Amino acid sequence: MHKRIPKRGFNNKKHADPMIPIAVAKIQDYIDMGRLIPPTTRPINMLDLVESGLTKMSKIKHGCKLLSGKKLPPGADPPVRSAINIEISRASASAIRAIEEAGGTVTTVHYNRLALKALLKPHRFDVIPRRAAPPPKLLPYYTSYEKRGYLSPEVQIRNKLGIDRNKILRVKNNTETGKELG
Repeated sequence: MHKRIPKRGFNNKKHADPMIPIAVAKIQDYIDMGRLIPPTTRPINMLDLVESGLTKMSKIKHGCKLLSGKKLPPGADPPVRSAINIEISRASASAIRAIEEAGGTVTTVHYNRLALKALLKPHRFDVIPRRAAPPPKLLPYYTSYEKRGYLSPEVQIRNKLGIDRNKILRVKNNTETGKELG
């Protein structure tokens, strides 16, 4: 009898956004091997990760999440040795910390289905469509500086001017106190 009646009840699987996990140490290994060459004019994006062979294009449905990997013992070599500028869907706090300690930047960017397709397969579009704004449920994530969201004012200033948050805070404090930046 229990096999004839279908299972019922709440199931949230259709609303899940499974992200492809990518370790920071693996990105550094691909840079060291020469398989991933960081562009000089723009940050590394998911298309660069696919072209280097770090992940497959068919696996990316909702984006990629940047993770720091294992916890390192004290005195061990850091997972990131070079400055990496990367644009990715999500990032953990420890991955952000590891990349910024090496002098790089992380920007978390929202991609809907159309924007992700335009990023990964630009040859299919005559005109590349603009990215859509994140839905209201995800808006706090992408406006948060702690998550390095692309809609955060600090991240927008950093990306526009190419300066870090400490310099922004110094300028802000100096203008409030009336001192000149020297």
